[in-house]
Amino acid sequence: MHDPGEGHPRDAHDDMILRMRPSGKMLLTTQKVPLASRQTKRPTSVAAIYQQLCASCHGDQLQGTATAKGFVKNAFLHGGDKRSIVKNITGGIIEKGMPAWNGAISKQEIDQLADFILARAQK
Repeated sequence: MHDPGEGHPRDAHDDMILRMRPSGKMLLTTQKVPLASRQTKRPTSVAAIYQQLCASCHGDQLQGTATAKGFVKNAFLHGGDKRSIVKNITGGIIEKGMPAWNGAISKQEIDQLADFILARAQK
């Protein structure tokens, strides 16, 4: 690790952080591993997906935290319609620290997650 510190110019020895997403096409391995043992246990409900991916920042009841805004009473900063929510989940809001979930979860799960957020935000 090399960190020049704030206000110092970067040089050729600076580290880079690369964002990589699984392609879903191939798992590289040096040994044969049965398919069942390679798969991680995924949440089966949209509520479980929200708890696993979103609740740590947006609150377990969508109330928000010190990290990110909540969604209660439709208080959306980046669009409160389904299309905007799907776009934000899919591509993330990188400048605010929200990762893109495209590739990590399916388009169907993203759609269900948007419906889940909208239904609870209106309460």
